[in-house]
Amino acid sequence: MQLRWGIVLVGVVLLGTVMAGEELRPNGHTLLSACTAALWGMEHPLHDFPSSQAAYYEGYCLGVIGGITSLSPHLTLSPSLTYCLPYQRQGDTLVTLPSRGQLVGVVQRYLQAHPERLQSPDFALVLEAFHTAFPCPPSPAQPPR
Repeated sequence: MQLRWGIVLVGVVLLGTVMAGEELRPNGHTLLSACTAALWGMEHPLHDFPSSQAAYYEGYCLGVIGGITSLSPHLTLSPSLTYCLPYQRQGDTLVTLPSRGQLVGVVQRYLQAHPERLQSPDFALVLEAFHTAFPCPPSPAQPPR
């Protein structure tokens, strides 16, 4: 099952790499531009994007973040990339408390604060941003035997 989700994650990442005029492996520079466009689009929902590239970037940013949040619970991640989004139960469903716009803002702020990391792959930077913003609570210490 994990292999299937891993293959899907690779497919999502590779699909996102087919971008006109961009290198084949999008990095933090691409993601920062994309998430900036996404935040603009969310702040101006009734306005047209300034360009078709901006509209594409909004979808790209939301797709990368949505893919990571959907698939990472099914993957075994390094402890340095593990994150714990706060959830709230609504009936039989768990709902993520940070909104889509808040998640995009977390990623954008992380990228702006770490320009030295912008050469890294986009998906790794999203994981790093979430790990920083949403750390998991420490595991209880094992009692001595």
